[in-house]
Amino acid sequence: MDETPKPHWEPPEPPSPPSLEAADHAQPASENATSRSHPSSGGYQPSPTEKQWAVGMHLIALCGLMVPFLNILAPLVLWLFKRPVSTWLDDEGKRVLNFQISFTIYFLVACLSVFIIIGLLIVPVLAVIYLAFLIIGAIRASEGIAYRFPLTFNFLK
Repeated sequence: MDETPKPHWEPPEPPSPPSLEAADHAQPASENATSRSHPSSGGYQPSPTEKQWAVGMHLIALCGLMVPFLNILAPLVLWLFKRPVSTWLDDEGKRVLNFQISFTIYFLVACLSVFIIIGLLIVPVLAVIYLAFLIIGAIRASEGIAYRFPLTFNFLK
């Protein structure tokens, strides 16, 4: 019997570790993350587009000054449209809606208390606080910072 040599198989060489030059040109982990990354996953920075949408969610609530309850409906529509795209926008939209719902309740109670005179003082104070918090929230959203509105109930979690 003729003995033919069996083929000799050698495993491929393991990949070499990345050089320091390659590490210098690598993107940070936050840039490699998908937009569905969760903001609490250590140093997540929303994209400029996400920041613009978040600012829009904050500022579109000003429509409620012209049409009652549009301060809730307009951000709600944006939130429903954008929440599947980004967890950060989902969380930001919830914060905006919680703020709008809370302050709508405050305004309704204050308007009802106008009949006992105290509402005449409360309504303008609430209006100033509302606008201040709304502007602060929009500025923080433009910076990519999650702003926790004071005096807000968490209806959406």
